[in-house]
Amino acid sequence: MIWTVDLETYAVERVHIGRGHERSIECVDVDKNSSFLATGGWDHMLKIWAATSDSVLTTEIDDGENQKLSTVNPGKSLRRTPLMTLPGHKEAISSVVWTESNEIFSSSWDHTIKLWDAELGGLKSEIVGNKSFFCVSYSPLNQTLVSASADRHVRLYDARSQEGSVVKSTFTSHVGWVSTVCWSTTHERLFISGGHDNILKLWDSRRQSKCTIV
Repeated sequence: MIWTVDLETYAVERVHIGRGHERSIECVDVDKNSSFLATGGWDHMLKIWAATSDSVLTTEIDDGENQKLSTVNPGKSLRRTPLMTLPGHKEAISSVVWTESNEIFSSSWDHTIKLWDAELGGLKSEIVGNKSFFCVSYSPLNQTLVSASADRHVRLYDARSQEGSVVKSTFTSHVGWVSTVCWSTTHERLFISGGHDNILKLWDSRRQSKCTIV
């Protein structure tokens, strides 16, 4: 569902309902311009939606079955359907995150992190791990991806590298599954992780062996 909030009165109004996933939705993220939503679910599908209420971007499919977004104005409608559906994961999608370059990272229980071209709808690259990935976070400050997984490690990847699967750093301190990670929005070196050991840890990406328990 898409809602509007009046920041003066805090009045909330539901403006759109999105229907398209066949099973429960696990994650959602909005692009930098607040124009699109990306969602991932237990149906293994990544879906892209229009987030604006005035105009809607829809999907064109060419003769080669490639998907591309184009603008239409269907009028105001409460119900929304996906602009694009991107199959590829074999298990539930655990998190999605937009980059500043109109790309989307998605992590999954299928042991992969995938990078998608959100405009053309194609898979650009893939990271393969040895356990399920539960969360990814991307920092526009340093173009680095951090992941949380079931093997209790936190890993950093260079999102700019052609060899995106190469691990830059590994951070090991949690004693259980790492369930969530998040980069600081103001400090390019700091990120936080949370795990099934009931602990939050604050990390400096330059110091793999040291962290602060929050």
